[in-house]
Amino acid sequence: MHNSILGHFPMKWEPRLAQTKALDFIERMVTQGCTDIVIEAPTGSGKSAVGAACCYWAADWPPQAMEQGGFATPGGYYLVTQKQLQTQISEDVDSCFKRRDFSSLWSAASYECDGLKNCQLGLRAQKTQCSGRKSKTCPYMLERARFNSAFFALTNYPFFMTERVFVGNLAKRNVMVLDECHTIEKQLLKFGEVEITDKLLREWDIRGMPVPEIDDKNEFSNWLEHRYLPKIKSQLETYVEMAKAAGDDLDDAVTKRITALENQEHKIEACICGVRQAPQNWVYWCDQTERDGNAAYCKPLDATPYMDILKSGSLVRIYMSAYPGSKDVFCRALGLNPDEVAWQRLGSGFPKENRPVIMGLVGSMSRRNQQATLPPLLRVVDKILTKHQDEKGIIHCNSYELGQKINDHLRVSHSARQVLFPRKADEREELYNIHRSKTSGPTVILSPSMTEGFDFKDDSARWQIIAKIPYPYLGDRQVAAKKEQSQEWYDLQTVTTIVQAAGRVCRSEDDWGVTYILDDDFRILWERRRNMFPGWFKEAIVWG
Repeated sequence: MHNSILGHFPMKWEPRLAQTKALDFIERMVTQGCTDIVIEAPTGSGKSAVGAACCYWAADWPPQAMEQGGFATPGGYYLVTQKQLQTQISEDVDSCFKRRDFSSLWSAASYECDGLKNCQLGLRAQKTQCSGRKSKTCPYMLERARFNSAFFALTNYPFFMTERVFVGNLAKRNVMVLDECHTIEKQLLKFGEVEITDKLLREWDIRGMPVPEIDDKNEFSNWLEHRYLPKIKSQLETYVEMAKAAGDDLDDAVTKRITALENQEHKIEACICGVRQAPQNWVYWCDQTERDGNAAYCKPLDATPYMDILKSGSLVRIYMSAYPGSKDVFCRALGLNPDEVAWQRLGSGFPKENRPVIMGLVGSMSRRNQQATLPPLLRVVDKILTKHQDEKGIIHCNSYELGQKINDHLRVSHSARQVLFPRKADEREELYNIHRSKTSGPTVILSPSMTEGFDFKDDSARWQIIAKIPYPYLGDRQVAAKKEQSQEWYDLQTVTTIVQAAGRVCRSEDDWGVTYILDDDFRILWERRRNMFPGWFKEAIVWG
């Protein structure tokens, strides 16, 4: 290699000590021929700048630097889990980074097409119908070209995996930075799973086709291929034609429908292939729920068959997370050899007094005990809101059902306080932005799905509550089967979620925020898996 990785640090200021340690370690490991490197660094360590430095450094590798790895395009991919994270890093590039060769690529539906509302429709149209494609001014194709040559190429996991598998025109790079790497197994498993419900069939206007009552996963795979997939393709073309005819009057709901159908088409194809290749790696079941009606699920148990989608995209992979979990479990889940994975664990640079985790345990919030525990829990919630009456905060509720109960209570007991309760994923970003607004007052955001990927720095949250220990839902047979395979895996998912949640409210050395854990089931988890919690989390715990 030539040129030090520190010479490619992108920020307008000098790297912090933790960033220097991480970059020195990465350079040393890559020079020694290691191709899988994990950086475990708490929230606020500046991981995005570390990842960007890796991408820029990889742009200067000489062709012979990785002789055994084969040819790869200079620079690197940087993968994130959520749109919000992708936006946040893009904003960091604009405001904090030295402006260099950078591109952030979204799906085609995110770009406006002059003739057909958005580029997703333009790409499906005939070339004569889309002037942007004909004149080579299509904004999506232009950004995609920039992305393909940019040294720092930012996108999200679902888009990258879909492109690699179904389009195949993303080149192999020198480096891939995998942010929030504790979610990789979940990302890979989700890529292959298929879910069909009465609700979805109604939304997509697929008539005359009920959710199948099939007992066998192989029969279900055949049903997907010969009956369901043709319907999806037909509906997709119907909505595309509808969108073309609407022109500038196109409803955004139609665009979302097209995106959902395209995603479903890809998932079905991946599922059919997966079940045929390794049926023992899949769980299939039917269910009935109040919200979705009849439902059929087919999900993989092992993420390792999908890992090559990521591994084949680069010569070297840099995995980063505040807490990836234990090395053995992490490597086992992704099919990596622990002896060949380099791992650096960094401590927190934030004073523990700025990020206390207070145990306000009131009783078990498990399903069988929740009814008895809920009244005292709500009384403690009231006290916390009163104590922090002039400050914004977060309540992590773990389920919409519990969230609704807390929301109903707060509407009465704290009627003057605005509680923002996103009831579905589409509402999260909108309410998150309202909450972070300086003009919104001391709002409380209540959600089961903001334990990671959301930045509540400074006054956007000075306190947070973990109302229920976030054990994965055992009604999902994929989760139940994996728990049966490994109790350690199941407990680690819970520990990881708690640790990630704890990092939402203290985001820098000068920031501060308090976390309250109210569910007494934490005590059981702690006694069984104390060794799983990172040291920087343990040192901040305050037992009542």
